[in-house]
Amino acid sequence: WEWLKVVDPQTRVAEGVGKTLGTICADVVVLDRDGKMLLVTDSFSKSVDRRTDDLVGESLCQLPWRRESDDEWPWDYALREHAQKTAVKVHLTVGEVKELSFVVNATPVLDGDERVSGALISFEDITVMESQRKDLLQALSDLEVSKEQIRRQNEVLHELASRDGLTGALNRRAL
Repeated sequence: WEWLKVVDPQTRVAEGVGKTLGTICADVVVLDRDGKMLLVTDSFSKSVDRRTDDLVGESLCQLPWRRESDDEWPWDYALREHAQKTAVKVHLTVGEVKELSFVVNATPVLDGDERVSGALISFEDITVMESQRKDLLQALSDLEVSKEQIRRQNEVLHELASRDGLTGALNRRAL
């Protein structure tokens, strides 16, 4: 990870490293020790609908993220704790109405003296899976409602089949 010391985000080396990372994993961001973006893959900049040049030097936390728990951001955890944080679900608002969902893995980058010099963050886009999951949950909810309606209708049918409609007395079938 010594390459982080010499990688200036404005050089062709940084561009080559970013493209290489983009071929390994879809969306990758390399942060410095302050949480500012040093390298951003083209796929990440497309996902967030921002130019790569505009993202470099900006804090990753400045993007409009949303998380499902009160835990800290995985990249902040990796930088602070010098430990990996994996499989954290986060959401990002892009534009006015579009929301993307990601599973994030954050790994600290240590220098030769075991000090944190940055972090490598990968983002796996699970937006389609999240949409399908929500659709399945809605379908399950609809099925539960239908099941309850059928149960009530069966009770009514049982009552109609076993009692006389005029007197309410049990009929021959019920006896």
